[in-house]
Amino acid sequence: MNFLLLACLSSVLALDPVSQCIARCPQNIATVCGRVGKSISLYRNRCYLPCFHATFVANYPCKVTNDAEVD
Repeated sequence: MNFLLLACLSSVLALDPVSQCIARCPQNIATVCGRVGKSISLYRNRCYLPCFHATFVANYPCKVTNDAEVD
């Protein structure tokens, strides 16, 4: 998991295109970030710290699957 975190953080520092960042991160991060931000587009537009905060820091009690509905 540390490697994943470093890989995505390095993509932030390198200012890679968002599509490349998405390719490096698990889809479930996008789903969780979308639920937190009320929109999956939040992940597509930013991809970075909000998603990591939602998945690694906030430690949500429920597990979100890739096919979960995002309100």
